[in-house]
Amino acid sequence: MTRKRSSRRWNTRSRANTTFLTAPSAPEALRVLDANAPIAAVITDQRMPEMTGVEFLARVCERHPNTTRIILTGYADGDAMVRAINEGHVYAYVTNRGSPTR
Repeated sequence: MTRKRSSRRWNTRSRANTTFLTAPSAPEALRVLDANAPIAAVITDQRMPEMTGVEFLARVCERHPNTTRIILTGYADGDAMVRAINEGHVYAYVTNRGSPTR
C-alpha cells in the first residue's frame, strides 16, 4: 500500500487484469485489505507515520498469510531488515540509496 493521498478513502486503479489499491495510512490499508481480500501483494515503505512498515507487514501476515509482502526503504537499516524478515515474513526488502553518481 502506498501513502499517496487521494480524495477518496482509497484509490483503485485498473490496468489489464490487475487492480492497484492505495491507502493514505497503514490502519486504512489494513481496512482496505480486509474489505478486498484476497490481495496478491502488498508493497509498503518502512518509514510511515503511526507504524513502521515491519509492524504493518506483521499485521498483514497475521490477517492475510498468503499475501506476498514487500517492503521498500531509502535507508539501509540492518536491524529493520532482519525484523522485516522475521516478524513481517517479507518476500523482499528493497533499498534505494538514491540516484547513482554520474
